[in-house]
Amino acid sequence: MTLSQYLGRGATSRGEASITRSLTMTVTQHPFLRTAEDIAAVIQGIENVRNAIKGYANLTFLYPEPTINTTAYVAAVSILSLVCSSNR
Repeated sequence: MTLSQYLGRGATSRGEASITRSLTMTVTQHPFLRTAEDIAAVIQGIENVRNAIKGYANLTFLYPEPTINTTAYVAAVSILSLVCSSNR
């Protein structure tokens, strides 16, 4: 089973798209983890899932690993990896 946290676009984190000289669209500002509130929401979401599943035997939480602090994990996440995974 895979759980994925949806990263919404709030009032301050909408992102931005632009039209290039060749008239193609490109994302020039991604809407992910741009404000302290965005980051806090992601951290809390991961903590909520961790707390909800911690009592189940034979269930493994892969990312972040159980030994890694959620705040440190989110701080180390590459925004590029988020963008690439959201475009699948």
